Amino acid sequence: MYDLTEGKYTNPKFGIKIKPMIVNVIGTYVPPGQIETCLTVSSKKDLYGYYNENKLETIKFNIACHKHYKANVDYEIVIVDNGSEDEAAQKYLGLLEKAGIKVLRRENIGFSFASFKYAWEQLKNDYDYFLFNEQDGVPAKESWLLEILQKFHSEKEVGAVGNDVEWLDLTKDDSELKELCPYIGERNAIYSLDGFMTFTSSTILRQVDKIGGL
Repeated sequence: MYDLTEGKYTNPKFGIKIKPMIVNVIGTYVPPGQIETCLTVSSKKDLYGYYNENKLETIKFNIACHKHYKANVDYEIVIVDNGSEDEAAQKYLGLLEKAGIKVLRRENIGFSFASFKYAWEQLKNDYDYFLFNEQDGVPAKESWLLEILQKFHSEKEVGAVGNDVEWLDLTKDDSELKELCPYIGERNAIYSLDGFMTFTSSTILRQVDKIGGL
């Protein structure tokens, strides 16, 4: 169990209380002009279409959600920038660095999983747990990270936890969305975002890495 008063987690194997080191790795890429055409799918998975998404506004929304929703677990954010070519995006990432958020920069030779692998190679000795998500995977409720951590330790057979909260299903009015995301002008733009993240431990990642899976 995680002790909110002490900010520590009871290690199920040794029965001692430890403060877990957790990193949330966010993969991002902002193209020149910031706009990218993306595929959208309805919550029922029966309707497909395309929309234009401002990738800079999306990462801003991501950070806003991290600030807005309490994780109830200490963690750090590391952004992997996959060669963003937009000048405004680089300026924003620079501001995040000044605010204490670490930004790893790499050539865009593969997005998403490639950026997660890159972060693992750079940070494998620094953290106990890794939480991976793209720039459009955002926290969407209170205690979001505590819930993930507890699910991960709920059964010994659990090796990874995915948390998926669709914004389309949340009961939020326009004023709440505007407060969270002044960067996105249209409400429908937010519907393309979700709360999907993948959480696992460094111990498991090392095992996968050992057999050549990473």
